[in-house]
Amino acid sequence: MKVFDSLGTNSKLTCFSRVIDQLKSDLSGLPPIGPNFGKSLTIRKMMNELAKRNKWYKKVGINSQITDSDRKSNYFVEYMHDFICPTCDETHRINVELCFDNRQAMAANIFKLEIANSNFISKRNSKSLGVIVCLTDRAKELGNWDNSVGTFDEYILAIETGYKDYIQTDIALISIDV
Repeated sequence: MKVFDSLGTNSKLTCFSRVIDQLKSDLSGLPPIGPNFGKSLTIRKMMNELAKRNKWYKKVGINSQITDSDRKSNYFVEYMHDFICPTCDETHRINVELCFDNRQAMAANIFKLEIANSNFISKRNSKSLGVIVCLTDRAKELGNWDNSVGTFDEYILAIETGYKDYIQTDIALISIDV
């Protein structure tokens, strides 16, 4: 399985490269995508194991007012990890959202990360990166995913065009391909 990201050589995000490289490496270890891939359950199981192994938090409220009683609502990022960057010696946060749902949820997925990032940055004056993990068109097709699932190219378009005037923090995409 191939895994790509949209970070490029953005020097502003250098502090996140070690964590992103580890995430990409773990995602690359998934079984090949095909009709029996297991859809998002396989990826979610792997991410849960990664979160546990690396002491990441799961299902974290996008702001401090979100409580456990709000669990029925979509006010949570799936995974969150705080780390101290060895380069700058500051605490940074990465929020990860697995996006294998209907493209109608794209705005909610993007803005959950935007809100979570903004809240962390405003309180800590530090860096926060939102990461969307999604499929390429080819992986979606080969895995027999539903046609309504939003893809890497659609998320790029949404972030760079549709919502660019409203996104103030850094959001990266990691695509899963075959």
